[in-house]
Amino acid sequence: MTFLIRIFSSICFFLLIGCSNEQITSKNVERSDLDTSLQTWVQTKSQENGIYIRKMNEHKDPTEKIRYLIFSKKDLNYDYRTIKLDQKDGTLSIYLKDKIASDEQYMKSESLFIITLDSPPEKIEMYLNEKPVDYQMEQP
Repeated sequence: MTFLIRIFSSICFFLLIGCSNEQITSKNVERSDLDTSLQTWVQTKSQENGIYIRKMNEHKDPTEKIRYLIFSKKDLNYDYRTIKLDQKDGTLSIYLKDKIASDEQYMKSESLFIITLDSPPEKIEMYLNEKPVDYQMEQP
């Protein structure tokens, strides 16, 4: 019986911790996955190398999640970009990292990610290969 109480207590503890943390997700997408206005925005930004963030919704409904589109353009090397996210004390940290591609089909000069959050961050920090990097932020 004591064993069951410990298991139940542990489950409750993990549920409380899990429920108190804000959910952040990211998804790698292709241009064709985006609506026409976002495809046009990406086409415009693809003229120059850089990192761009665009808020995808206004978050007027409190139940609606916040979504950002991250577009990064670089010279074609033999690599591709990955993303990792962290949110603490109102700051969203976005870590982009270049990885060597195993063959030509994985090489990409641009990367598109959609980030989904429960609430808007107070501040966004961007890192590329573990170094702080500038980015351009745009509203819809």
